[in-house]
Amino acid sequence: MTDILLAVFTGILALSILTQSVLFLLTFLSFRRLSKDLLPQVQKLTEKTEATFVAITDIAESIKPVAGKLADSVEIIHDVTRRTCNTINILNDGVLAPVSRISAITRAVKIAAGVLFRRR
Repeated sequence: MTDILLAVFTGILALSILTQSVLFLLTFLSFRRLSKDLLPQVQKLTEKTEATFVAITDIAESIKPVAGKLADSVEIIHDVTRRTCNTINILNDGVLAPVSRISAITRAVKIAAGVLFRRR
């Protein structure tokens, strides 16, 4: 009985190994066919990518001078803005602050005079 079971299991094992070998062969053939189909498409994609890269490089080269001029313009605008802020601060400290203080003192004197003259 054990001889029969051993023969059956050996047969099942041989059949599974044969099936596995056939599947590996079919997988290999499928990959080979797929690689033959994909190779021309990959080459076309590579050519298009290289053409696009050349176009982008040309655009980047033409933008470089504009970017330099833009950086200079931004620096000039920043300098003008800084000077304007300094001027506004000087006007505030030198003109507006004393004027508002004098105005406050004048109002205080008017109110004090009004209070003093009403009581008498």
